[in-house]
Amino acid sequence: MILQTSLDAQIENVSRIAWHTTGKNAETPEELALGYRKFLAQRRPDGANNVRYALGYEIVAAPETARQLSIVFTSSPATEIDDLKQLEAIEETVADPDQVGLSILNHGLDVLQNICHTHSPLFGLLISDIVVLLSKMANGGSTSNAVGIIWANPSKSWRSLDTVEFLLHEFTHHCMFIDELCNEHYDYQKVLDRNFWTDSAILNRPRPADKVLHSIVVATEILLLREQLLGHPASPRCHPPTTVIIRQTKNAVCNLLSLIERPEASGLLRPRAVELLESCRSHIDSIDVSILEH
Repeated sequence: MILQTSLDAQIENVSRIAWHTTGKNAETPEELALGYRKFLAQRRPDGANNVRYALGYEIVAAPETARQLSIVFTSSPATEIDDLKQLEAIEETVADPDQVGLSILNHGLDVLQNICHTHSPLFGLLISDIVVLLSKMANGGSTSNAVGIIWANPSKSWRSLDTVEFLLHEFTHHCMFIDELCNEHYDYQKVLDRNFWTDSAILNRPRPADKVLHSIVVATEILLLREQLLGHPASPRCHPPTTVIIRQTKNAVCNLLSLIERPEASGLLRPRAVELLESCRSHIDSIDVSILEH
């Protein structure tokens, strides 16, 4: 979300959460991290409550520690919002760390730090843990039940820029989780209603409105990341090609805007969510991909 808003706007959200948790304004990055990480500690299940309070993240691959953190992804009761059965994506077996996967992850993190100078400091603030967990269904994910934790199952086919896209994809979800905590986004009773599901931007399939908005914001961030920092890849391995993402994201924006205009869908998206949606539409329209179509 940084490329769609600003680093200052994202820091302001974290500062509000830190103040709400500690009752005082953070004067330094370290104080901000402490307040935010205390907030994380209050939200996590007891078995996964070993929160790092300093700035920065840790890659968690040791089986026992990874097993403890996996609780936050697998312990929540299933709901209709979990439309892709994400709670079942992670395998129960937690194996010794895959050195190839760890190397791919570390190379991607190095590139993120060296190229994405605006994202990198906020990534080290918002993300406390990157936990390596096996899955036959996905290369990783995030959940609002585990703010601050990314689970990763990197593909051995990924190059460094693919890994950067994966990391900033998940990071953008966390920015959205934080923004929703500060600014209400949805009417969840209506989100659950399948009459209000519509096609998402990246998977291009009917999903609940909260997942669709997340997909639009994530897709927009990936597009801006390519446009401004990474370049548009000829054969991406983590996300679809740029022209495909733009087409699907424009379609998702159009469908969601049409949906919320229906009287029965009134209030489905709160004003802040509509603001984010309109911002995505504006940013996507500004990207010139005509050169990629020849």
